[in-house]
Amino acid sequence: MNTGIRLYTAPVRPGYILYYREHPGANDIQQQGIGNMEQNMSSQSARSRSVGEGPCLRERRMFRLLLQSNANYFGTRADTLLPAKTPICCNRYYEEISCVAWDRKAHLMAAIIALHQSSGYAGGTRMPRAPEYLRFYISLDGGRHWQDQGVVSAEVENAPGDGDRHHAVSLEPLLSAEELQGADVMVRVILAWEDFPPPDSPDWKPVFGDIYEKVFPAASEAVSREEAPVLAAGLSGEQDGGMLAVVRLTREDLDSRRFRHLSFWLEGDGGTAPDCCLGTVALSHDRAEQVFSLPLDLLDCRWACAESGTPLRVRLVLSAEPLKKRTAVAENQESFRTAGACLTIPPVVTAGAGQIALVGGRSAREMHVAELYLDEREDDEIIIQGVPMAGYSYIVEVSDDGLKWRPLLNSFTVMDRQGNRVRHCPEDSGQFRYLPHEQNVLGILARWNAPRPGKWQMRLRIYMQGILLPESDQVVVRVGNSSSGQAEESKAEEESGSVTAVLPQGGMLSGMFPGTGLAGF
Repeated sequence: MNTGIRLYTAPVRPGYILYYREHPGANDIQQQGIGNMEQNMSSQSARSRSVGEGPCLRERRMFRLLLQSNANYFGTRADTLLPAKTPICCNRYYEEISCVAWDRKAHLMAAIIALHQSSGYAGGTRMPRAPEYLRFYISLDGGRHWQDQGVVSAEVENAPGDGDRHHAVSLEPLLSAEELQGADVMVRVILAWEDFPPPDSPDWKPVFGDIYEKVFPAASEAVSREEAPVLAAGLSGEQDGGMLAVVRLTREDLDSRRFRHLSFWLEGDGGTAPDCCLGTVALSHDRAEQVFSLPLDLLDCRWACAESGTPLRVRLVLSAEPLKKRTAVAENQESFRTAGACLTIPPVVTAGAGQIALVGGRSAREMHVAELYLDEREDDEIIIQGVPMAGYSYIVEVSDDGLKWRPLLNSFTVMDRQGNRVRHCPEDSGQFRYLPHEQNVLGILARWNAPRPGKWQMRLRIYMQGILLPESDQVVVRVGNSSSGQAEESKAEEESGSVTAVLPQGGMLSGMFPGTGLAGF
């Protein structure tokens, strides 16, 4: 008998479990769409019923350990006799699928993921990131039989800021276009945070994640006039980066052909106005569902995102003619269909605790780079970043000859996970205490104004309870960019058998450490 009782693991007093009574058949939590056009979901789409709603802080933080102690800890394993300890199923408090698209002409499926929270995405206590897995299934007989099409993933992480952040993935189905031609395609997507969905298991349910289904009719003529339009985008999960956009045109849009172009705009003025056009693509009117990929050089976006401490806001604009001017969008808002997306694009580089990770936005961990070349800046400020070491303190020192070292003892501004900025000052000993990641999300260790261009040495000295540790990390920095001087030095070093590699201008950083290269923070 269905008693209508649902278990919630809301954090109350320790040792207590909170129950709520709910009317049988009550509707589940509705999807939070992207922009104003996804507030009303189509009747052709469906999603899973969730159990164990709310933040579930302990279960989220200890997810892997709890699964290792009991594979059925959350009650999602039907193939085991192990008892469930805390039933949680399809918890969408942190992430959910906002829309799914099937582009027949491109033979491509896509899904947009909405991250609802600013924290809760780290993979355990030592990993700053965790994967969001998405496994796609296709049914050609109304859901009686499902065929596994593969799995893709997107790396997500904690990031300060308000509102949802968006990621996107795409997958080319294993079934050929000929096999799918002329058939109504039902797509099921299973989203799971840090839990790999098993293959050929369409009924498997994730602990933290979502299950989304949608039917795509065989021909564009079958598109219902009640079908809601969709315009959404997210940060692409592909290695090369960029954005992935999903467009769903209505029956009226296909008949009138009033929208022929899709523009991508980077928003300025606090996200209230389009600021810079990133690109424009042409729409097709032979199908309702369309998927577009916009490759971007995201280096500047990464720096801007890290500097502001908030996601980048991108606006999608459907229009009759291609738009390239900001005023064209601002003066004719009623003539367009628009939607927004938030992207978190922090620059990253692999670094260990007790090491200098970034200097002036350049990676200090490239093994082939003997010197870091930094361009001259208007304010001459250089930011040094590194990974925190809990319980330790440090001093960053610079020298122009390697003999006389000057400590950087000026206080500087850091930002916590909530976006608050505070001054970080040295202790009475002159040492700076390592701040945890929650209080210093960018890992800033020091700020330095180089007194003059030239070659400088920089080292990081670590202290434990006031005692200097024997090893210290050291890098060589050349401030000021003189192309002729660099060419002469490079030629001389090549003739002598020693080559100094230069980190290329605009080179992408990769790895697991957040950083920033912009002054003015």
